Amino acid sequence: MGMQKILKELEFNNGIFPERALRKAIQFEKEITPYLLQILKLLNLNAQAFFEQKNYMAHIYAMFLLAQFREKLAYPLIINFLLLPEKFLLGLLGGITPQYLARILASVADGDDSLMKDILENECVSTGMREAALKGITTLVLYNMKSREEILSYYKSLFRGKLIRKPSQIWKRLVSCSNDLYPAEVYEDIENAYKEGLIESCPLKDARETLSLAKKETLGRLKKSSQYQLIEDTILEMQFWACFALF
Repeated sequence: MGMQKILKELEFNNGIFPERALRKAIQFEKEITPYLLQILKLLNLNAQAFFEQKNYMAHIYAMFLLAQFREKLAYPLIINFLLLPEKFLLGLLGGITPQYLARILASVADGDDSLMKDILENECVSTGMREAALKGITTLVLYNMKSREEILSYYKSLFRGKLIRKPSQIWKRLVSCSNDLYPAEVYEDIENAYKEGLIESCPLKDARETLSLAKKETLGRLKKSSQYQLIEDTILEMQFWACFALF
C-alpha cells in the first residue's frame, strides 16, 4: 500500500475503522510523517473548507499518529489548530476530547510547555482547550520532562495573577491539576481562591484529602492515571470510537 492510498483511506470516515491503513502508516512512520504534517498545515490555512467536508477525518488520524511518533514539528501546528475560531474548531475536533488533546500535546511537546502555557493563559480560548493545555503540562511531570516543583511554581503564578480573578471552570481545573501533583505549595492559594468564590468547595475538600496522604502515594496514583498517559498506540486509542459502525 503506497502513501497516497494510505492517506486516501484515512481521509474520510465511512463508518469502518481503517485499521489496515493505520498499521501501514505506523509501519512507514518516516515516510508518512511529512504528509501528516502537511494535513495539519493545510487545515490551519483553510479551516472552513475542511469544516465543510462531511466526515473529514484525516486531521484527527494525523494528530494521533504524530503524537504516537513523538513528532515535535506537530506541536505548533496543533496549538494553532486550537486557536481556530470556535465555530470551526468544535466541528473539526470530532471525537477528540480535552483529555485526548492533553495527551496529544504532551506527546508532541518534547518537554516544551511554553506553547501550552500560551493557550492556558489566553482568556479568549475556550475552557476546554485551556483545560487540555493545563493537563498536558501536568502530564510532562509524570514523564520526568518537567519537575513537579517547577510546574507547581508555575501554577502558583497562575493563582497569583496570571489568571483573571473571576469565577470560571479553569480555576477548578487548576486546583484539580495542582491536587494531582500534591498541592502543599499552593494550598494557601487554593484556599484564597475558594474564599473569593473562584472555585466551589469540592476541589478544596479534595485538596485537604490529598494532603492527608503521603506525597509519594499521591504521585504514585498519578502515574497510574489514564488521563495522564502519552499516546502510544493510535489503533488502541481510536478503534472503539462510536463513529465506527464496524470493528
